[in-house]
Amino acid sequence: MRNNSPSVLFLGTLVAILTINGLISAQVKKSAVINVTRTEKMLRDIKANYQPFQGENSFIVLYSGKEKEEISVILIETDDAVLVLADVAAGRTVGLTPEVMRKLLEFNMQADFIKVGISDIGSIRVQSEQGLASIDPKSFGKLLDQIAAGADDVAKILKPVIKTLPAVK
Repeated sequence: MRNNSPSVLFLGTLVAILTINGLISAQVKKSAVINVTRTEKMLRDIKANYQPFQGENSFIVLYSGKEKEEISVILIETDDAVLVLADVAAGRTVGLTPEVMRKLLEFNMQADFIKVGISDIGSIRVQSEQGLASIDPKSFGKLLDQIAAGADDVAKILKPVIKTLPAVK
């Protein structure tokens, strides 16, 4: 004979609610893990100290340099690649000379996986684009280090032609 007293029904309902709640909670946690980008997974794998940047698939890692105190390495993930870059100098602060441009070209020739670029407004940047399918966490970490070191090297090259801007009042 069944005992359908209110306390048994209440306990049965409570167990069912807790079970369903646990399943839903597990699904929410599972979907949160799925939304981690490949770039963020590699940042976690190399134990990088990173923060989200301006967008869903972009991150920033801070480095310190000898010539440039703070180097912001920015990562932007697309469908199958990651752009890694560090801005070295804003266009309005750089007075490029033929000698400095030659030194930047020589730097490009000596660098392995990174390149120096000059934007349409004259800003100087060190960057690299890499396919996500062909890069592992160890190589990824080395790439971030190379971008930061390259930005510091380029800051040294640019030192003679950096203009000091007046303070904003």
